[in-house]
Amino acid sequence: MSDPRPIGEDDLQAALDGRLPPERRALVERYLAAHSEAARRQDAMAENDLALREALQSKFEEPIPARLRVDRLQAEIRRGRMQMLGRVAAVLALVALGGGAGWLAHGGFAGTPDPDRRLTADAVAAYRTFTVEIRHPVEVRAEAGDAQLSTWLSNRLDRSIVPPDLGPQGFRLMGGRVLPDGAGRTAALMMYDDDRGIRLTVYARVGMVAGTDLRFSESDGISTFYRSERDLTFAVSAQMDRAGLLAVAQAAALQFETAPRDAPRL
Repeated sequence: MSDPRPIGEDDLQAALDGRLPPERRALVERYLAAHSEAARRQDAMAENDLALREALQSKFEEPIPARLRVDRLQAEIRRGRMQMLGRVAAVLALVALGGGAGWLAHGGFAGTPDPDRRLTADAVAAYRTFTVEIRHPVEVRAEAGDAQLSTWLSNRLDRSIVPPDLGPQGFRLMGGRVLPDGAGRTAALMMYDDDRGIRLTVYARVGMVAGTDLRFSESDGISTFYRSERDLTFAVSAQMDRAGLLAVAQAAALQFETAPRDAPRL
């Protein structure tokens, strides 16, 4: 259903800040294309934002407080893991003595995140971060050619990455980017959109457990289907209904399954 609200200054600023939902963002983009004066006002807003960032640049260049340094944070994380392992050992001791079996069976034991959770968490985080971008949602645009994008992603991941053709499902390839994952590897993010302005991402990385069926997860309105195919694990995420996203994920899975594995070289 179309949004009946008129486009206002708040929408122009929210578009710059990446805070609009997909359908509203598409309305704003069409409005700006048809109203040159509004487009000029948004450009002025962007210039003001840039001037403000430049005025505050000295604050960004100040030394990071010790409590926020990466090494300090990593040490805190390690200490937290050690404390968790201590609790795990205590639970296992209770189970061995027979006193904790019932509690364990009812979900009182919380272990470390499994690979599926890490994958979906990373995929959803990437979706949230980049689908709201208007000016630079991708690092390399598909206009440069699908083959060029594929070669670039493949060389970065050292494995053939061919962006799935989701045209039959109504989605156009916008482009892609590379990201670090939580385990120090490199992941590929491919972004698509449709005529309604809905954006969809395909997040892929190498080296996970292979050979799983399509699985589903949902996080705060973002639906994700994910699967491991040979040495490639991928996740398809969007804010759309489960049945529609399943058709897209099945198409992507079939193409990843039949694509070559060797990375092309420039």
